[in-house]
Amino acid sequence: MIKKITIYLILIFIFISSLCSQNKNELYIHLGYSQASQSPKIYSFYQTSYWRQNIHNEFVGAEYFRKIKNNSYIGIGFQIVEKGFKNKFKINLYNNLNIIVEEINYYNKYEYLEFPFLYKCNIKNSFLCLGILNSILLNCMEGLGFTDTYTNGSIKEIKGTISRPELYRKFDIGMLARIGTQIKKDLFLDISFTRGFRRVFIYNSDELNYNEVFMVGLNYKFM
Repeated sequence: MIKKITIYLILIFIFISSLCSQNKNELYIHLGYSQASQSPKIYSFYQTSYWRQNIHNEFVGAEYFRKIKNNSYIGIGFQIVEKGFKNKFKINLYNNLNIIVEEINYYNKYEYLEFPFLYKCNIKNSFLCLGILNSILLNCMEGLGFTDTYTNGSIKEIKGTISRPELYRKFDIGMLARIGTQIKKDLFLDISFTRGFRRVFIYNSDELNYNEVFMVGLNYKFM
């Protein structure tokens, strides 16, 4: 379902942009790799820990820019990004004198549809981009798994997932910062950082606070 939404949005975005096509406009398809985590405080950036590890995934989107003067542009876009965090640790248990090594895996994953409002400045073959990020929660999933390894070598696994969208905020607002450089004609490599300013969890929690994502992507210029 999420992939279909992405394809439809990209096609609609290209169609609308082509109707407004002028020499001073730019349209990009943006895709790449994301690394998401969460920070416990609104003023602490990218503060991961043993208990709050990164989630890795891909992202895809499109952006449309209109030239306002010289090398300055304003734009709007959309992207679908997975956010959240995961925990993974091991403990030793004892059962009838048998040592059991139990590995515990827990994750929270959220899929967002984001609409950034952007300002871009081109500097020779590079660019700087800043913006406000508006995010809509599409899907959320919590997962918990136990893997027990016994002294005789046998392994037992228990896994489960649950979706509780009523516990999470449907909307987030934040910031985006990006730098990039041209690597080929109409192809750019960029690094982005996004940070949410609203708590993910409806209730106060030390573990479910503010989304942040580090992204490495490719921008392909259509026009």
